[in-house]
Amino acid sequence: MSRLPAVALFVLFVSLFAFLVSAQELSCDDAIGCVTLAPEDPVTIAWMQTVFGPTSFFGDDAVGGIEIAMEQQDYMVLGREIELIGEDSLCNPEVGQTAAQRLVSDPQVVAIIGPSCSSAAVPAIPTTSNAGLLLLSPMTTSSALTNPDRDAGGVWMPGFFRTVYNNLLEGAVAAQYAW
Repeated sequence: MSRLPAVALFVLFVSLFAFLVSAQELSCDDAIGCVTLAPEDPVTIAWMQTVFGPTSFFGDDAVGGIEIAMEQQDYMVLGREIELIGEDSLCNPEVGQTAAQRLVSDPQVVAIIGPSCSSAAVPAIPTTSNAGLLLLSPMTTSSALTNPDRDAGGVWMPGFFRTVYNNLLEGAVAAQYAW
């Protein structure tokens, strides 16, 4: 056996092994799916906040916080540039639904921060979850949003998370404080 076929066989084996390993890395078992980006693509994060009208102070603070966090990371995540886009939800169910539909129609969006109000979150949750996107709310407190029991009024779906307490806890803490 000459050296050339042995080297070719070795290269073929290494290539096959690399293919199988990369194919395993590409499998996705997440409940809402996985994101695939081309090497040059930025990480596009969207916000869905209330930035106009009488509740704009909620959204202005949230968008400001997002911008501060991006600046602290030098507008980079995992070696990729972060791109930020946004939609106003006006703390309104219909406008929140429209904002969610606009954001999920952008194939570059990988996650949405918001909304500011529970009323806009209720219609947004199925839209974003069914599109395979993460919806992370820093402000929505309705207990229905993280309750998966539809018979009890819950609307939770995979992909929705919040970073704030819910109304049930808020009431208990207020009662404890009053006592």
